Amino acid sequence: MDKTTLVNIDQEIEGLVVEALSRKKIPVTALDWTWVPQFEAGQLVVVTSLYDRKGPRETYGRIFAALEAARVYEKAPIKEVFVISPEDPLAKELVRQLKAITEGSIHILRTNGNHRLSYSVVFTPYLGTGGAIPSVKLRSEEELRSFLEKRLAIQPFAIDDALNRLALKGSVSIPNVQVNHRQIKKLGLAA
Repeated sequence: MDKTTLVNIDQEIEGLVVEALSRKKIPVTALDWTWVPQFEAGQLVVVTSLYDRKGPRETYGRIFAALEAARVYEKAPIKEVFVISPEDPLAKELVRQLKAITEGSIHILRTNGNHRLSYSVVFTPYLGTGGAIPSVKLRSEEELRSFLEKRLAIQPFAIDDALNRLALKGSVSIPNVQVNHRQIKKLGLAA
C-alpha cells in the first residue's frame, strides 16, 4: 500500500473517531496521527481533559465504548489510539504544532512520462528557513483533486479554476494557502 493510500485511510479513521467521541460528548483538545517507531505504525493521539479528571482507565473505557457504539472499533481499535492529558509534554507540542499556521503557494506541474500524465505538487511558504523544497507526486487528476480538496482544504471553485489553467498551460499556482506546520510535514510538502 502506498503512502497516499495510508494517509487517506488514516484520515478516514480519524474522522470516524472524532464523530464517535463527539456523539458521546468526550472533550478533545487535539487529535492527530503520530508515527511510533517502536511499533512501526501510527497511533491516533487523543488529547483530552477527561484523562486528568477521570484517570487513564476510565478515559480509555469511555473511548472504547464510544468506538463500539459508533461501530468503528474494527477500523480504529483501541491499540491504535493513544490518550494523553493536555498537560503532557507531547500534548503541548502537538497543540503548538497544530496552531503554527504557515501561508504560501501551491505549485502544480503536469508531467508526461511514459505516455502517462502525472502531477508534481510543491508548497512554497512565503516565509521559510530556506533549503530544499520537497514535492509530492500524484498519478491522476482525480488523485490531485482529492489531495487539494481533502488534504489541503482548498475550496472546490479554486481547484476547478486551477485545474482548468493547468490543462491549458501545464503548470499553475494557487496562492495564499494556509496550513499548519504539522500537516504540511505529514503530507510530504516540508522537509
